[in-house]
Amino acid sequence: LDIQEGDIMLHAAPLTHASGTLVLPHWVSGAANSILSGFLPDQYLQTIHHEKPTTLNLVPTMIVMLLNHPNVEQYSFESVRNIIYGASPMPREALKRGLELWGPKFVQYYGQTEAPLILSILNKNDHTGSGEEGEARLLSCGRPVPTASIKIIDENGEELPAGEVGEIAVKSSQAMVGYWKELELTQDTIKDGWVHTRDMGYLDQNGYLFLVDRKSDMIISGGFNIYPREVEEVLYQHPAVQEAAVVGVPDKKWVEAVKAYVVLKNGATVNEDEIIQFCKDRLASYKKPASVEFIDTLPKSAVGKVMRRFLRDPHWEGKERRI
Repeated sequence: LDIQEGDIMLHAAPLTHASGTLVLPHWVSGAANSILSGFLPDQYLQTIHHEKPTTLNLVPTMIVMLLNHPNVEQYSFESVRNIIYGASPMPREALKRGLELWGPKFVQYYGQTEAPLILSILNKNDHTGSGEEGEARLLSCGRPVPTASIKIIDENGEELPAGEVGEIAVKSSQAMVGYWKELELTQDTIKDGWVHTRDMGYLDQNGYLFLVDRKSDMIISGGFNIYPREVEEVLYQHPAVQEAAVVGVPDKKWVEAVKAYVVLKNGATVNEDEIIQFCKDRLASYKKPASVEFIDTLPKSAVGKVMRRFLRDPHWEGKERRI
């Protein structure tokens, strides 16, 4: 980013989120950080009007909420030079609307906690392409930054050619040494210096990275990581629940939402709202299921393992990305 003295970055996400890592670069450049206590579209738009920030950092869910605000076109974004987004995929239609409304100010980053923070960037110019190639590039998360190398590997760890889908592996000077007191997990994640991200994707002929699916079961809703097992553990605490499985499904507001599939005990009765409230009382609000579907049995493998894909895949049919 071209950070100049006197610039202002507006923060709406918690500073424990990726947004917090952008505070220091502004300070050392003589720029300021304006920090909101939370994200409310009305308040956020009014803050842009009054404080004239130069850089915004938002997750796609926030951008969608701003674009859906009834009065968004009444607010000027003239002071804003950079609209940074990441943490979860941006719906292409929302991105196109944002470009039409605010201009070529968007910068996307891709990264993860294990190799913080930015592994690839889709810069402003990448957002302005035309034709079929330009449309396709809006689904990309950019090209590797100078401090990172990215390759796509198959199940045996062999590098795949351009266009073939596999697991995204990264090597970076900023990558973690390992997981704290989790030697086995560390060895499974870092191999020959490459961090295996558990994200599935491909590189095109020009080196642009495209996310396709997630190898792990983690759900990213509104930019926050949600682990299905944590939600399932709470569901299993409910006296009426016999079995439960949690998956991520497409959501217009949050990009991905938590959906719970529940098998009730014989004779037990409980409704969707009661299950959601039960989870809300025991989890951070963003982790609670957005919807609950009651079914007779969960799909399982021959060894009794729940086959999440059979629950998740039907919701993503016809979608451009399954992440």
